[in-house]
Amino acid sequence: MGAGSYLETVDAVIFDMDGVLIDSMPLHAQAWLDVLAEAGIKIRREDVYEREGEAGAASLSFFFRINGMDSTPERLQDLVRRKEALYKKRAVPEVFPGVPELLNALKK
Repeated sequence: MGAGSYLETVDAVIFDMDGVLIDSMPLHAQAWLDVLAEAGIKIRREDVYEREGEAGAASLSFFFRINGMDSTPERLQDLVRRKEALYKKRAVPEVFPGVPELLNALKK
């Protein structure tokens, strides 16, 4: 069965957008690096990638610990909000190769 005939039998498609259709991780990583640098927390880009998929506050707790610093839940939430605002301000994620063609094929 060719791809075209298979797609004719599909009624719906559900995607997990991030990591499937778009690659937003570079933008998230840079937002973390910038917000944490402002807070005096030094991390490497690799540190952010190693925590990919983890909740923001959990990642922040780890970053504070590896810098020998303590924080409060309120401080962690403030930094998470600042990071998300910065990410959204810059967000123009890269679409993975082949995604536009797949979406066009699904429309037909």
